[in-house]
Amino acid sequence: MDEELIAKKDLLEKTAISYGQLYRWKRKNLIPEEWFIRKATFTGQETFFPKEKILKRIDKIKQLKDTLSLDELADLFSPQSAKKKWS
Repeated sequence: MDEELIAKKDLLEKTAISYGQLYRWKRKNLIPEEWFIRKATFTGQETFFPKEKILKRIDKIKQLKDTLSLDELADLFSPQSAKKKWS
């Protein structure tokens, strides 16, 4: 079964985060590059994300961002991290 996707515009609206925040988190490796899925649409090219994974990840980032730095969060979400339960 294919994973349900969410469009970037809908993601930003649903999570109340900005475009800048999303891409800052991407640069810090809080959101994996492979979750940015580019697809051709009738209006051009759009970016989509695996809906369940990205919503869980953004929720966790928002919960922890006031107590941990972005670098600490990046370590937490790192594939090498022993704390992989957060992904």
